[in-house]
Amino acid sequence: MDRIRELAWLSVSRACGFATLAIFTVMIALSFDPVMAAKSGAVLFLIAAVALWMLARLAPTRNPRRTEVWYMLDPHEQPASVAAQRVIGTIMAEIYRRFAQWALAAGIALWLISLPLSWM
Repeated sequence: MDRIRELAWLSVSRACGFATLAIFTVMIALSFDPVMAAKSGAVLFLIAAVALWMLARLAPTRNPRRTEVWYMLDPHEQPASVAAQRVIGTIMAEIYRRFAQWALAAGIALWLISLPLSWM
């Protein structure tokens, strides 16, 4: 179970890392206008949070054999098909929710940063 959690964490964090890189790239491209850069980052992080929340809702019903976690597991580590749906789905939903919370926090933080910048 810990190996599945570790691989699920790796899978989701890698995807979120690429999304964060894309968001920061947009923000850097808009760095000529700090207010627009912060607001764009906030909106993009909030979109990412909604997407992660939706993935968390769908994770328990998703076929575990079609997940990246399943492919990263060695054949002897893969749980039985009856338990795989419950175990992998529950773990993936938990990790998606955690990353959704972090994306939401980043979006709110950027929005709060943009407020005083817009008053200047």
